Amino acid sequence: MICDARDYLNKVHFWIRHQGKTHLWIALILKIMAESWKEAKECAHKEALPQVYHDCDANTYGACNAGERQGSFKGGVFTEHRCLCMPAHLSTEELEEKEKKFLRENPDW
Repeated sequence: MICDARDYLNKVHFWIRHQGKTHLWIALILKIMAESWKEAKECAHKEALPQVYHDCDANTYGACNAGERQGSFKGGVFTEHRCLCMPAHLSTEELEEKEKKFLRENPDW
């Protein structure tokens, strides 16, 4: 789980700054990723994010803000992934049941 990634990035930035390399700018896109609805909820709680998702194309779970698109870049082109996104306040059981119901009702999705 990558919930502590921001802490790590802050330490890297601190190290670069104190090595006298302030001319370096690092642009990173941070995604809070997990391996289950339970871990996604933990990330959402820790990072104060309102939603959790299951990226069905990458088979990852995560936490995000409303309206954030999930996907990947290949050759500089962004491809949006198929994701199930729900409020983080739902229980793990509710998230699992809603996902099962959606997939049952939309087998070709």
